[in-house]
Amino acid sequence: MTQKVLITFGLILIIVSCAIILMGLLGLFSLDLFAIGFSSGIRILASVAITGCLVGAIAYWLEESL
Repeated sequence: MTQKVLITFGLILIIVSCAIILMGLLGLFSLDLFAIGFSSGIRILASVAITGCLVGAIAYWLEESL
C-alpha cells in the first residue's frame, strides 16, 4: 500500500513539473516564479522532476524487495 502511494506521488511530481516546464517554454507560464537565489526556475522544476524519479525508483525497489 505504501509503495503504491509513493509511486503515485513520484509520478505526480514528474508530470506536474514537466507540464510547468513545457508551459514555461511555450510562454504560457513564467518560470521566474520558481527562481530561488541564483538558480533559475527551470533548474528548480527539473530538480522536482528528478526527485519524483527517485521517489518512484525507491518505491519500486521497496515493492520488489518486500
